[in-house]
Amino acid sequence: DEVMEKRKTELTMVMRTQLCGAASQFLTLSVPAVVSVATFTVFTKVQKGDLDAARAFTSLALFGLLAQALSQIPNVIQAIIGMLVSADRIVAFFLSEEFTENLVVQ
Repeated sequence: DEVMEKRKTELTMVMRTQLCGAASQFLTLSVPAVVSVATFTVFTKVQKGDLDAARAFTSLALFGLLAQALSQIPNVIQAIIGMLVSADRIVAFFLSEEFTENLVVQ
């Protein structure tokens, strides 16, 4: 019974992890398109600019370059979080008291 409870908790955490990964992937892939549309909309509606082919294709090329750099942000954030968790564990290990042989049950 206790094993099944632990398994249920584990499956819930796995499901949450998978959903967060899917949401992250969706955002990573959709942000460049949303930024492009938003930028063109602001340019044409707010600034009353004329969006000709030269400006549109130049902007799209620049957005493509930025998208490559921005697509790495989730990976960097994940690596930083992993590093911080590992550093906390190492610090806790180094600050813990040492066990003596008298405390070990054989």
